[in-house]
Amino acid sequence: MTHASLAPARRRLNAGHVFVSLVILLAACTPAESQTSAANLSGLVSDQSGGLLPGVTVTVTNLATGTQQVRVTDPDGRYRAVALQPGRYKIVADLSGFTPQTQEITLIVGAEATINFQLGVGALSEVVNVSGAAPLVEVVRSQPSAAIVGEQIAALPVLERNFVTLAQLLPSAAPDQRPSRFATTKFGGAADQRNSFTTIIDGGDIDDVIQGVPTINMAQDAVQEFKVFRNQFDAQYGNALSAVVTVVSKSGTNNFDGSAYYFGRDDALNAKNSFAKTKPDYQQFRVGGALGGPIIANRTHFFGSYEYNEVNDYKIIALPATNPFATRENGAFPSGRTNHLLSAKVDHQLNSKVSMMVRYAYDNQFVLRSSNPSSDTQQGDDWSRTHSLIAETTAVISNALVNSARFHFLTQNVGTDVHSHDSAIIRPSVTTGQPATWPQQFPREHYWLNDTLFLTKSQHDFKFGGDVGYSTSTYESHANESGQFTFTTDLPFDSNVKTTWPISLVIQSPGNFSFASYQLALYVQDNWRVADRVRLNLGLRYDYDSDLRSEKVYTALLADPVFAGIENFVDADRGNDVNNLQPRLGVTWDVHGNGRLVARAGWGLYITRNRPYFQESDQAGTLTNAVRIEDPEKLKLFPDINAILGGKTPEEVARGGGARSLALLANDYVLPSQQTTTVGVGMQLWKNTSLDIDYVHAKGS
Repeated sequence: MTHASLAPARRRLNAGHVFVSLVILLAACTPAESQTSAANLSGLVSDQSGGLLPGVTVTVTNLATGTQQVRVTDPDGRYRAVALQPGRYKIVADLSGFTPQTQEITLIVGAEATINFQLGVGALSEVVNVSGAAPLVEVVRSQPSAAIVGEQIAALPVLERNFVTLAQLLPSAAPDQRPSRFATTKFGGAADQRNSFTTIIDGGDIDDVIQGVPTINMAQDAVQEFKVFRNQFDAQYGNALSAVVTVVSKSGTNNFDGSAYYFGRDDALNAKNSFAKTKPDYQQFRVGGALGGPIIANRTHFFGSYEYNEVNDYKIIALPATNPFATRENGAFPSGRTNHLLSAKVDHQLNSKVSMMVRYAYDNQFVLRSSNPSSDTQQGDDWSRTHSLIAETTAVISNALVNSARFHFLTQNVGTDVHSHDSAIIRPSVTTGQPATWPQQFPREHYWLNDTLFLTKSQHDFKFGGDVGYSTSTYESHANESGQFTFTTDLPFDSNVKTTWPISLVIQSPGNFSFASYQLALYVQDNWRVADRVRLNLGLRYDYDSDLRSEKVYTALLADPVFAGIENFVDADRGNDVNNLQPRLGVTWDVHGNGRLVARAGWGLYITRNRPYFQESDQAGTLTNAVRIEDPEKLKLFPDINAILGGKTPEEVARGGGARSLALLANDYVLPSQQTTTVGVGMQLWKNTSLDIDYVHAKGS
């Protein structure tokens, strides 16, 4: 019997603190979650003497789509427009008796921008246009971040056309060499990259439940821009320890705009390596296009894209000549991949107070011979099909209150097929036959309902939020289904020579193992203007997963006499991980008051998402009746598995008292966590150049 998945100890707030804080949080907010891809804009309006002006009408117009938000300054002369789609905006401040003033700004994804106005007395027919550039240093939030905007996405070369690859240009990011179909970029700070970051497109996460990496590679022509929050992020963000990648897809504008492209590389263009005997048979082509435009000008717009990529390649097995199996196993085997990417989006402005958006994305990937084993029979073919549907609406309730609601549905089926169903043979120099854990597949569905309430006060910008979700996931396991023999010699089997016999046989029954749970996330965030140049970022987040420790599964195991003795490892009342309160604190100081030099610091506790693979693989390891045979008198009957098992199934052998392999979640199993502290400065050096310096300390378990 083996006991696995022991949870590390970590410092948490006690349950009493959690309960009190949660009650306060529930009393303060409705279920909500912020517009993670949107931008916000605020500022002060004053007269030429510096006196603040209430009642000023501030009209914020998206220059590409014509959509507007109209705000009125409060008694303190302040306005705030939230949930704005990234893009170029015109802002007009107008008050009777004063000269209207116009400014323009480009808002990027996740921005908290500030535009102030100083109105002079003048004729209403006059208009003052003030040219302004987007601020390079953010004064509102202490969290280090960096963005890749649309011009960079269009201009920078990316061989695989995976937009997340561009994040490698940012601090703390690097290429990810993990053997995963989705992994391209890793973010420093987390001990296990599968817990490191979350990828959010249009407000909905697209994380893979096994590797934690994105499940959708949206075509570059469909990505407007994205931002990476590094090492610290607001309470609205969860499910990650080190970074949040938030992406906004393109929308149509009042002008029809599109693109079409083709890339091809034929094997006739290949050259032979000077050390090779033949020319490699490599081919690739990529074709796609995008189109966006108005359905109704200034009101309804569409955007769509499609891309197909095909690569034909070879996987080479080249065991050294000294390997006794080199002649049999070496060779060049066809490989490659195909990828279909599709996205469609419609934006609609119902009226000046209500806007809506619907976006669909699809990614179909297939990889022929995805690994690099020592024999072709150990190869597998990876595949993944993902659908993502998001519907969102934003409503201006009053001058101080804006609400945004979103529904996200994600379905994915990912798996691996094998090239051989023969029994696996493990020898010192080669392994052949069916791989240990393949074939397998993980179909899942993910439903999320989010809502955001933005509340603007004279000194505070509040966001009250949370998520309510339901997820189902299934693990179809065929691990060791055909049996796995282990030998200590490369010599061929001889029933008369004991040293050539296998030393063990592992075999188990196939099975389907499901996990379903509800998720709840609540948070409150406040950006508090403590003084003219000082901001405090105060946040509190709470996450809960209803069945993190598989309570029902282990209750059934404890009641099954076949598993007598399991109570030595599993408690009858396992409880759940409820101590997931995550405080966040940050401060910024605008040193000169002009936004050109900002000092910042922050601290936060971050807890990552659950990956159902752990619950499902533990069920597979325990409930598939895996048996291990080490009796030489039985193993000399190789390769007749039926004879070795005495004509019984693995289940009958296991229930008859055979050695049973168990994989168990510990009683104190919890989600990985990390405490992060940052201290830094951001400074604008020249018109288009800024410098950020940050020190990061992270401690996780």
